[in-house]
Amino acid sequence: MLPYIYYPEIHIWKLTIMTWGLIAAIGFLVATFIAIKEAKQKNANPDHVYNMIFILLLAGIIGSRMFHIILHWGDYSHNLWKIFAIWEGGLAFFGGFALAISCAIIYTRIKGLNIWEYADIIAPGFVIGHAIGRIGCYIADGGHIGKATTMPWGVLYQGELVHSTSIYSALFLFCLFGVLMYIRKKEIYVKTRGLLFLTYAIIYASGRFLIDLLRIDQTYFGLTATQYGLIVAFILSIIFIAIKIKNGRKNKIPHN
Repeated sequence: MLPYIYYPEIHIWKLTIMTWGLIAAIGFLVATFIAIKEAKQKNANPDHVYNMIFILLLAGIIGSRMFHIILHWGDYSHNLWKIFAIWEGGLAFFGGFALAISCAIIYTRIKGLNIWEYADIIAPGFVIGHAIGRIGCYIADGGHIGKATTMPWGVLYQGELVHSTSIYSALFLFCLFGVLMYIRKKEIYVKTRGLLFLTYAIIYASGRFLIDLLRIDQTYFGLTATQYGLIVAFILSIIFIAIKIKNGRKNKIPHN
């Protein structure tokens, strides 16, 4: 049995630090460090990586907030100012992911860059940053309390053992990070732009879909809104991989 943790604030003298914000910032810095290191190893321009990470962060926050508000409009319709109270929590990952990807595509089009190349560069760092952020969820809001369970690793919440889906997500993401770091140097991943990112998308969509089965989020015809989005992401990733395999020569990085 795991302890239920709720420690949203850190007080240092007269200073109050929001725990989730602090841990999320650490995740962002770690993600940036890894992405820049990857860019240098692949002889890509680090300035574009810095710009894209900033865009992804901003778009991710806005998209996550918008998606959360859409799904929980009843909580905000009578007090519109609460829409901007992001420090009170309320972010939906898939909305942020979708808007961030859209903005990244626009940026690379404007700059004349290959979106797949930079997607591969940023993917591992993005995953580790996400994993660290999920630790923040566990500490700052008790861990996204899920359905009741009899498993010994359940969290005791209000006298009942429940799943802590943020812990499951963090462990899953740390493992996914390890997988990406291992396969990224394999020949097929080195030669085929975008394959690493698409592999991430397929694995994440599959794992997150299963984890959502344990959450108590609102469902629509048996699935959460996020799960429907994950199905779309999974199918699109399979299609893109099929296209890359079919047109392998066009997607391979040319040798100097």
